Amino acid sequence: MGMGRAFQTRRATVTVRRAMNVLLCLFAMTCSLLAEAAERFAVPSDADQKAALTTVKDVFKTELSAAKSGAQLSDLAEKMLSSVQGDAASAASDYVLLTQAQALAIRGSNISLTMNILTTLGEKFDVDQRTLTLNAIRDLAKGPTDKDFHQQLANLSIRMATECRQAERLDLALQFLVQTDAIAGKLKSTELTKRSAGLKAEINDQKKLTEKHAEAQATLKTKPEDPAANDARGRYLVVVKGDWDEGLKHLVRSSDKELRAVAQDDTTVIDGTAVPTPDQVLKLADQWWDVSQKQTSPSLKSAIKLRAGQWYEIALPDQKGLAKAKAEQRLTESEFKADSHQAALMPTNRAAFLVDRAIADGKGVITRNYAICQTLSFERAMKLHAALEARKMRPFRFRPYPTPEGLKVAAIWLRSNRTGIVFDGTGEETKQRFETAIKDKMYPVDLAGYLTQEGQVRYVMLLTPSGFPEGTEFELTIGFRVKDGQYGKGTGIAPTSRTFFIDNAGDCCVNVTWRKPKATYYYARTSRAVFEKSIAKSELMFVDVAYCLNEQKLEYTYIEHKLDGTKSVVVHDKSLDETVALWRDGVPTTGTPVSISVVIDPDGQYRSMSVWHVPVKN
Repeated sequence: MGMGRAFQTRRATVTVRRAMNVLLCLFAMTCSLLAEAAERFAVPSDADQKAALTTVKDVFKTELSAAKSGAQLSDLAEKMLSSVQGDAASAASDYVLLTQAQALAIRGSNISLTMNILTTLGEKFDVDQRTLTLNAIRDLAKGPTDKDFHQQLANLSIRMATECRQAERLDLALQFLVQTDAIAGKLKSTELTKRSAGLKAEINDQKKLTEKHAEAQATLKTKPEDPAANDARGRYLVVVKGDWDEGLKHLVRSSDKELRAVAQDDTTVIDGTAVPTPDQVLKLADQWWDVSQKQTSPSLKSAIKLRAGQWYEIALPDQKGLAKAKAEQRLTESEFKADSHQAALMPTNRAAFLVDRAIADGKGVITRNYAICQTLSFERAMKLHAALEARKMRPFRFRPYPTPEGLKVAAIWLRSNRTGIVFDGTGEETKQRFETAIKDKMYPVDLAGYLTQEGQVRYVMLLTPSGFPEGTEFELTIGFRVKDGQYGKGTGIAPTSRTFFIDNAGDCCVNVTWRKPKATYYYARTSRAVFEKSIAKSELMFVDVAYCLNEQKLEYTYIEHKLDGTKSVVVHDKSLDETVALWRDGVPTTGTPVSISVVIDPDGQYRSMSVWHVPVKN
């Protein structure tokens, strides 16, 4: 593969996870994320626990008396785990069931079951799961002297130490390594002791970096060009956060001459519009490697070696002979691993990186022909729009919606030779812009209203040059209150987009774009049951869908048109993560997104709905 193809193929996907993340197993990551992200119950009071414990012991009296072997103890723990209900009314009994099950699993020396129980405990209750895991490892270590058993415990302890380091709980990370050392002593394992010592050195070094970073942030507020402060912040970002995008922006101002020079060369490559030559990429990899060897900070040395490894991986396909052998050796030593989870932190081309990062953060998908996202801040959605213009993508849907974190946007861009405008303004400004646009032969394809944090109603209107036959006419319905009755335009004109929002008076309002002459069409606002029947039975094609939250009642609105040679696929009522998974795996690759709507329902859950058009082969 040539350098151009190799670089272009990898630069959007190649990334790296710091050495501490390489060790992190999937279980530890999942357990931590679930425990921190889920909405959890408070730990029940001592009195409630005491009452629940009495009941649990009574219910499982026979099994508790009979369980003696490891297998019996584990079976009983599994039974208690399966008895957990998961609702508020059962919180006290669930908590006791889980803590008792954990104790039984530990007595049975069952590591995996103990961790599964802790995961459930962390999902359902407001507990410090990492500290509980440390205590569980200590208790499990008192068990049998089986070598494999203790090796598993040591590996888990190291994994948890790396996870705590990533979460910046450094003191707890060191406690896990103290436990690792104790197990290594039992096993007489110099390898384990060496691994633990290496992690301790990096964690203690990270402590120093964190302390210097706090001082640097204060300095940068008044002296943004200060070399020492930029050096401290840059080191912190690449080591602790793994964020090379932001880190390089500070390292190019570093007080360290060599570090500053290679950071500037790296920045030149990732900000460039031309694909770098093989020699440029290999030179950059060698520069980072040479700088890494001069570092006295073990954590910075590891981070820089990983960045070098990233560039060696890109350069490798174009190398031969000794150059190839050297690149392969250093790539292996760097412990570089391509990891999509960290793609948003490690740019090899900033123009592509900014788009990929926004799409990933917005729970979206991007292909050569379209981009779609579900949840970006309004500001980031506008920046993404500007970046996608360079890829010849025009906006097709742009739909703000309120969330507890502020205004978010669900949007679609389609590849097109025609430009597109995102206009944002008040109702009067939108009407005026519409009139001006029509005169300039720019026409509306979408209209959505939203409420600002200051309580002002504004509208986003998408405009595009005409792709319609001569004589086509356009109209808008802007902010019409649903409770005021019908807003139809008669039989001669058809809706092409329709959205709803809640205005500053608490009323549900509708926005519609209309086009004449009309096609055969149908539109409705209805319940989920009727909506799903329409999906199953309709002979028309869905062209737009949207949620309507009317007086805290979730309704479904949709528009259907007669479109020959096309079928529509509707993805609805899934979480944001479920939706993006279906987009990636379930929607035909030939499909094109034509509608998107996201809402937070009355239960506080995100719901996403989209329509895709797929060509039908005759």
